[in-house]
Amino acid sequence: MPGVVVIRGLALPDRRSSKGAKPEKDDDKSKKVKDEAMGTALRTVYHDAVSEPVPDEMLDLLRKLG
Repeated sequence: MPGVVVIRGLALPDRRSSKGAKPEKDDDKSKKVKDEAMGTALRTVYHDAVSEPVPDEMLDLLRKLG
């Protein structure tokens, strides 16, 4: 897809290339859509990271500290 970057299955607008100028109103709407998509992608990545199990080795080290 041209103009799109896929991160963990989510399609986000590609901000690296901005060919052609758009009127200001379209830029504001486009920015809002891009910001919402980025927020969704960041929440998804965060949720995936905190949902991962803690390795046994790390739990052993934490028990030794406590």
